[in-house]
Amino acid sequence: MRLAALQEDEYALLESDCLFHLRLFEAAAMPVVEPVLQRCLVHSQRFKILNTEPDSRVLLETANRHVAIVDAVKSGDAAALETALSHHISTIVDFGPDVLPLNAKS
Repeated sequence: MRLAALQEDEYALLESDCLFHLRLFEAAAMPVVEPVLQRCLVHSQRFKILNTEPDSRVLLETANRHVAIVDAVKSGDAAALETALSHHISTIVDFGPDVLPLNAKS
């Protein structure tokens, strides 16, 4: 992913990103959930393509977002992997402004 980003090859970066996530889904061994995750991945990739300007800095940031996950997998540290995946998932989408009044949240 980093090489693709440095070469400003957005398509190669997205291909690598998809393969990376598909491999994680496979490793999770959740065959019932995997098709749902694959569809989410397709929509997430489409959103990124439509809403970001091709810029090597942004592409490199995208590639670097995966380093903590790879490091945690390599180390075998389940807690670090959980933290890295949680951060990756929770920061991938901008949910926009909070439009609900404080007392309406539950």
